[in-house]
Amino acid sequence: MPTQSKQAFIAARKKAGKVHPPLHDRRVWLRPEWRQRLPTVYRPLNVTMRELVRDWDASETGRSYTPYSNQLNTWYKALFNTDEKSRITAKALVENYVPTIDSDIDIVEMKQSAKVSFKASERLRARVATRQATRQAVSERGDTRSINQDLEAEIVAML
Repeated sequence: MPTQSKQAFIAARKKAGKVHPPLHDRRVWLRPEWRQRLPTVYRPLNVTMRELVRDWDASETGRSYTPYSNQLNTWYKALFNTDEKSRITAKALVENYVPTIDSDIDIVEMKQSAKVSFKASERLRARVATRQATRQAVSERGDTRSINQDLEAEIVAML
């Protein structure tokens, strides 16, 4: 579960006149008495890393980050409902979400794969257009030898 940032935690403790560990003292922050005091917080799963950092008290990580679906975020957000009567139950999750999670993951992975393919084909079309323009310009000059050499070098590089 995501927790409040140390900076926000320290600011809240200062405002309340309470003690807090030094920001950069890793050993103290790893102690159970401080780790357990960091409150868990809701952060949406369906927004970009930039939005999380800007709007949701998250820190930038070096790891790659892919936002999840709106549907998954709806279920996740329901878990953070503080009203016990309206909070989603484990039974409701098992009945309504668990049966579809595998297919939802497959769909997301297929969409990501399609996006990669579209980007690759876009780059390929741009290279073809550039090559065609070069061929046209060279053929107007009557020198096709350099085109064939360039094309041969590209084919070898692609293999």
